[in-house]
Amino acid sequence: MRHWCADHGVIYQSFWTLTANPHILASNTVRTIAQKYRRTEAQIFFRYLSQSGIVPITGTTSEQHMREDLGIFDFELSFEDLKNVTLLLNQG
Repeated sequence: MRHWCADHGVIYQSFWTLTANPHILASNTVRTIAQKYRRTEAQIFFRYLSQSGIVPITGTTSEQHMREDLGIFDFELSFEDLKNVTLLLNQG
């Protein structure tokens, strides 16, 4: 689906990203990256998606979570960190 969207200029959106992927947030890979950047695991996953051309959609009503969600735009994951999250996603 993502390849089709990319080929046709459609922006791919991810909804319920955090709820559907608790194993990603709990992984050692994402935890380690979060510590490195001093961010939450959710911010790391949302930043990963954003840098991968996927728009993460959130459904939070919490002001704190909204601030965290918007806080993904003032840092960038390294190529190595992007690769490590990709490897993690491809495992399951």
